[in-house]
Parts: sequence; C-alpha cells; structure tokens
Amino acid sequence: MLVSGAACRAKNTNTRGRSMETTREAWMMALVARLRPDFQRIGAALPDRLCVSCAFPTGRHRARRTTTGECWSASLERGAHTEIFISPQVTDPLEVAETLLHELVHAAVGLGAGHGPEFRIVATRVGLKGPMRDTRLGPELRAKLGRIVKELGAFPNHCPGELKTPGQKQPTRMRKIVCPKCGYTVRTTAKWIAAGLPTCPCGTRMKEEKKNE
Repeated sequence: MLVSGAACRAKNTNTRGRSMETTREAWMMALVARLRPDFQRIGAALPDRLCVSCAFPTGRHRARRTTTGECWSASLERGAHTEIFISPQVTDPLEVAETLLHELVHAAVGLGAGHGPEFRIVATRVGLKGPMRDTRLGPELRAKLGRIVKELGAFPNHCPGELKTPGQKQPTRMRKIVCPKCGYTVRTTAKWIAAGLPTCPCGTRMKEEKKNE
C-alpha cells in the first residue's frame, strides 16, 4: 500500500531548517542524487531508472514489523524501474537516510545477491557497519549524511501520530506482578489488577512491580 506524496506536502521555502523539497519522495530522490557519485566511485553504479516512494512493508514481510525499507527489482516493475519503498513510520531524517542507503546497496548489487559477500563489499565501502541484514552508519558516514540531511532541510513528514497497517491491533500491555516474599512472578492486565491482586501459592498477597521500584 503506497502513501501518496501529495498527501504529505510541505511548503517549499528557503527558510533555514525547513525542507527544500515539497514531498517526502522528492526529499529522498534529492538524497539519492547526492549519493550516486559515491556508488559510482566504488564501481557499483546505481540503476539509472530508480524511484523512491513511501510505502508500508508488503505482504511478504508484513509479519516482520521491523521492516522499514524494501527494494524491488526492475524486472518486477512495469516500466523497468528499480523501486525502493521506505516505510512512512520512519520520520527521523538520518534514519530515513540510513534505511535508504541500505536499500540503495541492494539496488546496486542486485536482489539476487541478498545480504551475501557482494552486498557486504559494497555496503562496507560506502560506510555501513554491523550485521548486513541490519546495517548501521559508521562514524564517518554518519557525519557525512548528517551534513547532507542538514542541507536538504527537514524531512517533509506530515502524518503525525503512530501509523498502523490495516487490521493491526494495539497490543495489550501486560503488567508484572511479584510476590514480595518468594519472588514468584506472573503477568496480567490492568483490568485484573483493578479487580484485585492475586495471592501467591506461598500465601502472600502479590504486588504490582513498578518501573521505578
């Protein structure tokens, strides 16, 4: 499910700290333009026909709620464009850049490479660190992207509040109940705590464990 860029517009202004791009897609494409030369220099040129959009994870990854970006091969897209989707739940500019850069590596090496040796070579050369399935910015790359992000201005995010995918339910918050005598522990909801705290098998009345305790 794509999120229309027209639905999340910001004013184009030269005011310091404001976005110089009118949509999130335009902001991300401007970032891609800044990063293309880096990929060219290391011999891993990005596809000429490449688009970036905001989108929620597709069905093939929906169970993995931590998925924040996806890259789709040009062979799967009408018009032979390589498509990169960044979740609209990612709103911090530097996190957007970090996620987008990971997906750009996929675009450069091809999806068939997965997170294997070829992916690792290109990812490390552009400055990404850590496990290849969950890369992070190295110190130099973080500083560089920080400067680029500052030049691009604020990320045009105009979808406040927590976004949920269709059918996603708010998880019930379980609270920890502990016996002060033997340490026996169970978890229950606020509803049942309000009804009355249970008694431990040892016979002691249990207490709710507060975070600051």
